[in-house]
Amino acid sequence: MKIRKMTVKDVPAVIAIDKTHFKSPMSESELIQGFKDRSNGAGNAAASPIVSIGDQGGVVGYALFGKHVDTKGTLAIFRIAVAKDCERQGVATGMIDHIKSKTKVMKCRSVVSKVHQERIPAMNLFAKHGFTCTGTRDFTQGEESFEVYDFCYSVPLDDLSARHIAKIAKSCREERVNRKE
Repeated sequence: MKIRKMTVKDVPAVIAIDKTHFKSPMSESELIQGFKDRSNGAGNAAASPIVSIGDQGGVVGYALFGKHVDTKGTLAIFRIAVAKDCERQGVATGMIDHIKSKTKVMKCRSVVSKVHQERIPAMNLFAKHGFTCTGTRDFTQGEESFEVYDFCYSVPLDDLSARHIAKIAKSCREERVNRKE
C-alpha cells in the first residue's frame, strides 16, 4: 500500500468511495474546488488530501485533512473512507499513521475529527489509534440534524521536544532566581 497526495485524476475514484460511506457525498466539483482553494492558499486546510493506492494501482481509500481553522496547532481529519472491498486490511490505519506523522512538520500538537453518531466502525478505528472521545454535540448539515462525537489525539512529546521544554523551564527558573537576588 502506498500513500500519496491526491490528484485531480483520483477524483472519480474518491467520489465513488465517498458515495458508499456518507449520506451527503461530495460532488466532483466540491472536491475539485477544494484543490483550487488549497492551491490559492484559501480554504481551511493547509495540507493536501491523500489517497491510499492498492496493490493493483487503484485508489482504495482517501483522507481529507488539514490545519484546523479555529484551533491553532491542530490538524483536523475532515473525511476518511476506504473502499468497501478493502476494509479491515490496514488502509485506514496507514492513512491515520500518515496524518499523525505530519503533525511535527505542520507544527501541530493534536489531531481531531468529528464522527457521525451512526459510524460506530469509525469511532472504533479512532479509539484503536489513540484518539479519545472528548464529547458530543448536535450538528446540522443541510436539513439533517444529528449528533457527532468529537475525537482527539494528542501528539506525544518526542525526546527533542522534551529536552527543549526542559531547557526553557530551566531558563525560566534561573531567571526567577536572578530576579530575587
